[in-house]
Amino acid sequence: MKSSARRKQPVTGPNIPLQRELASNRRIRIQADRFRITDDPGAIANTTAERILFSRILGLGYPTGMLSLSMTLTEFRHGYWYTTELKSFAAEIGVPHASKLRKDELEAAILGFLVSSKLVQPRRSVRPAGQVKDVERGLSLKLPVTVYTNDAETKELLERESRRLSPEHKQRSGSRYRLNRWREQQIAAGVKVTYGDLVREYVRLNRRDVEHERAPLVCYINFLSDFFTAEKDVVRTDGLRAWAEVKKLDGPKTYQAWKQAKARG
Repeated sequence: MKSSARRKQPVTGPNIPLQRELASNRRIRIQADRFRITDDPGAIANTTAERILFSRILGLGYPTGMLSLSMTLTEFRHGYWYTTELKSFAAEIGVPHASKLRKDELEAAILGFLVSSKLVQPRRSVRPAGQVKDVERGLSLKLPVTVYTNDAETKELLERESRRLSPEHKQRSGSRYRLNRWREQQIAAGVKVTYGDLVREYVRLNRRDVEHERAPLVCYINFLSDFFTAEKDVVRTDGLRAWAEVKKLDGPKTYQAWKQAKARG
């Protein structure tokens, strides 16, 4: 049976003709650069051909292999799968509401299916289409959270009101992710939450003396948390560069795996 593990074809360096095309075509140059730094290149390169083109232009080798029911748990865990790939595969195996699930929810559903061959309903309820979004109702601190969206206006409200509540407020890596999980947990438990409640919890999560719980799955959030804890005198671009490197490793996508690979040279 043909293995579905992540495959790489030998690449000796950047493809020179394609680099020339990159330099001469502004659209391709911008798209390829976005492809290099994003956490979900599948959202930028809409076809497999585009992903291969951008990967070769940037000297990154070939993108990940295909998800398959024949793959082992190790192959799944050691591969790096983009959200678009996970959604497509989850829909193929029948995961409910696959197109509306987050990446960590998709990974958990697929892992569960690979282990037991059974589909598990996502813990989070998925809202039906057509509901009026909170942002369309007019955001305010007293507004109950009903249909939350991670759009620019909502994020701006969180940052603005957080600075008013706590002038020393500064965003920490992973705080919005954890705020979203807190919001979902409160609503699932039947707790009425307002946008004022969100602001207060967001301020708390961004305090340096508050310890962040680790995300349940190996992911970008945990990697950056470990990276900035262990590495000294680094900035966000250093963390993003390290994350881009660990995604190409044939192994766990963790800070420890990245550090070991760096030590090996």
